[in-house]
Amino acid sequence: MKRETIVVGRLGSVIVAIGLALLLVSLIPSYASTTFGGSEQVRYGTFQPLGTVPFSNLPANVTFYGGYFSILTPQQELNVKLTCNGTVNAYLLKMDLNSVLQALNSSGNNKNSALLEDYVKANPAAIAWQGQITDGTVDYTPTAIINATLIFSNPTQNTVQVQYNGKILNLLAPANKARTISFAAIPIGFVLTLPWLIDLRKRNNNIIPQLST
Repeated sequence: MKRETIVVGRLGSVIVAIGLALLLVSLIPSYASTTFGGSEQVRYGTFQPLGTVPFSNLPANVTFYGGYFSILTPQQELNVKLTCNGTVNAYLLKMDLNSVLQALNSSGNNKNSALLEDYVKANPAAIAWQGQITDGTVDYTPTAIINATLIFSNPTQNTVQVQYNGKILNLLAPANKARTISFAAIPIGFVLTLPWLIDLRKRNNNIIPQLST
């Protein structure tokens, strides 16, 4: 048996094993470290960050300041279900709220939606997630540790009531990413291993007749 075939075959078997391990990890259920809920009234022509009161019982690596979260890690998934009586633009920004207000040259009493809309158009890299929401879900897992603020913007002429119910899930590994890698790794590993397995089978078939004689 060629040495190259053995080396490639063993490498393929390792890749298959890694793929199966990642697949098993992706099936491990996550658990909510933080839950929150409430409602926001987003007046016409304004923006409003999620939450208006501090949250309690938070883990050490999640910090809420006056109703908005500041840190998300790749081992966490943000999931917020939204129900509105109108349509709002929702933005998850990679910034804490103080930085957002400073960037907009805004304040707690001057939350002009036009300022926010102009800012996100000019700075798309600051957006982690965005969507136009009537009923929907913000579902996001960062690829790095980020500051994060969820903001509702209402550029319409009507006041919109936003009901939200959210949680931050702790993950052993990002499930979707682990599944994607495993689904790619397993067939690649199998293809690399197949010539080695065929050679092993041929070798065993040749050994058996010799033993019988």
